[in-house]
Amino acid sequence: MAPLEEVLTPDVIQGSGVQFLDTDYLRTVVVVINKAAEPEWLNVYQGIGTDIAGYGGPDWASGGGCGQNDGNFGAEIDRQRETGSPVVPGSATRVVAEGEHVLYTVVILKGQYEAGHIEGDEFKQGNFVDFFDNFKASAREKRFIVREFEYDPSAKTVSTQEQADDLDAQVQQQKGSMVRWCKTHFGEAFSAWVHVKVIRAFVESVLRYGLPPNFVLAVLKLTPNKEKQVMQALDR
Repeated sequence: MAPLEEVLTPDVIQGSGVQFLDTDYLRTVVVVINKAAEPEWLNVYQGIGTDIAGYGGPDWASGGGCGQNDGNFGAEIDRQRETGSPVVPGSATRVVAEGEHVLYTVVILKGQYEAGHIEGDEFKQGNFVDFFDNFKASAREKRFIVREFEYDPSAKTVSTQEQADDLDAQVQQQKGSMVRWCKTHFGEAFSAWVHVKVIRAFVESVLRYGLPPNFVLAVLKLTPNKEKQVMQALDR
């Protein structure tokens, strides 16, 4: 499927009637589904990730009544005592079909806070647990692909070709700067390279002919296609 920015244009979103929520508690996510699996999706999406959201709290029913200390509060609270899916029931909306795939949106709970607690004389701040990654993994297990997408109705839609043209212009700009830099530093780099070659030739000559050094280093300029013949002659 093409990039979501090209598929989910303002016209498509308005035509499907979908609303992209991003509140303190809810968010809309985009799911890519194979057309053949669409009936299965509609049947199971409300139960995806039944171990993600924790609904557990104080057990006032069996702990002596509301407000009674049942040991299930603060740092000791077990939110995972009762769990369920973060999906809002009935929130699946079919947006568009393209090729062998169908695009749906679904609303999920954004996450939950783990309670803070007092440790000694210091209050330990609670943590926020985001549900998105866990929901994405649970959907993948059922072969539903959750795609990250942030809808901005005021943003201009940029096609893949426009992005490619922009990147090509950046490459050409950087290429000019790189060529100028290489031309400036080529002489110094080439000089250092020749220096290393001379050192290598000196060391290998000492290893071959021994001390004291009594030899001459020479640079040969070869005519085209004669390198192989010269190397064979020097190895004799």
